[in-house]
Amino acid sequence: MIAGVTAKARIKTENVQDVLTVPLDAVLADTEAGENYVFVINDDNTLKRVSVQTGLEGDILIEICAGELKEGDRVVLSPENTY
Repeated sequence: MIAGVTAKARIKTENVQDVLTVPLDAVLADTEAGENYVFVINDDNTLKRVSVQTGLEGDILIEICAGELKEGDRVVLSPENTY
């Protein structure tokens, strides 16, 4: 590098495939209970709080390692005012 010149770099630390992910904005933390959770939209448009265990995190998505969330579930984005 030359002094005064800047550069951008992306460093890939790990690559996983076939994992369940949701947008970062969908995951909330319950600090008192020590757990993470999302709100799932049921078929009748009601909300259900679902506990999740998270894993790897990217710029936009976060891995869901365990919990009741399953592929195809609809989650609420940025649900701060939902509960």
